[in-house]
Amino acid sequence: MEDDFTAWLFNESSVPSSSVAYPSWTGVIPSYLDTSQLQTRTYEMSLGGGISHRPMSVARTLDPGSPRTVMSDDKLQELLHLMATRFNKAACSTATTRKKSFLEGDVSNDNHILSLHMTRTCIESYWYHFHPQLPILHRSAFVADHVPNLLLLAIIAIGASTLDRIHGPEAPTKLWVYQALLLIEVHEKMYSTRFLHERAHIHHGTTLALMRRGDWFIRRSADCSADDQLGSITTPDSALDESWTHWIRGEATRRVVFAALVLDSTHAPMFGQPAKMTAHELRLPLSCDEALWSATSAADVVRVQSSLRASGAKPIMFLDGLKETLDGRRMQIDAFGRSIIMTGLLSVLWYMKQRGRQTCSLDIAPSSGG
Repeated sequence: MEDDFTAWLFNESSVPSSSVAYPSWTGVIPSYLDTSQLQTRTYEMSLGGGISHRPMSVARTLDPGSPRTVMSDDKLQELLHLMATRFNKAACSTATTRKKSFLEGDVSNDNHILSLHMTRTCIESYWYHFHPQLPILHRSAFVADHVPNLLLLAIIAIGASTLDRIHGPEAPTKLWVYQALLLIEVHEKMYSTRFLHERAHIHHGTTLALMRRGDWFIRRSADCSADDQLGSITTPDSALDESWTHWIRGEATRRVVFAALVLDSTHAPMFGQPAKMTAHELRLPLSCDEALWSATSAADVVRVQSSLRASGAKPIMFLDGLKETLDGRRMQIDAFGRSIIMTGLLSVLWYMKQRGRQTCSLDIAPSSGG
């Protein structure tokens, strides 16, 4: 049989013997190749009949109220009961202790490892990270509540394994983490020991990698101006304060990114280290005016914004600011904004020098405008 198969595989003119019978598609799924049967089957499914009683049938997946990754709380309770009663290993104390730590606590809390939010995140992670590598499940026919519990546990386990252990289920890293990382980097590079100074250079690249993975260089949530997010002075105080908090978070996000650019662009020539950021990566507005950033209340921010707008000030995109500076045009920006522009130009300079060295080493004629 193996010889017949090899001869059939490598010889186009040979015909396999009866011992190597390879079925045709019509023998495998005749009902779906027969047009009349397919139309009849589709009509039955549209009426809720046919094969709709099967858990994984296509008819069930047509229900708009059952997205494939949305698992109900009832299904979660089934899984929790299964884990509590089925998986018992008295001989392994480590596994027993770990199991208890998983099951204890408030499962209704979204941060709990077995919460509904987390398990849904794991299922989505399975489809996003793992399914393209081993596509053995039919994605369109998948409904979490109808999947056998043991299979769903396997999906959740794979999905949990493919989640980034640094990021968790939320946006990659919280703002305060980046703020702390940058301040620690400044301390270790400028005010600490040689060992910590060298370590800070290594961790600098990690910080930038986290920002890139979180799309912080192009984040559009921080693009809105102050009055767009804060409304007007007539807005109720509670809503105004909430909007102010949201605005502070967005503005602080931009400032963290630009602070990373300042450190990267200035420390590279200062300490003889290669720059790891390029100016064209940042698609963000420049930081707001210092008067806005130092305002003590939401109402003050609205008033300052109105005053700035009356004087002709408007948000400037970072790349536009670089272009305006190179063209010799004057811009209305504060001290931090000028620092950002200057370090951005320094970043451009380093990038052009690096590209020039690569061009020379490869013996390539420079392009027009270079």
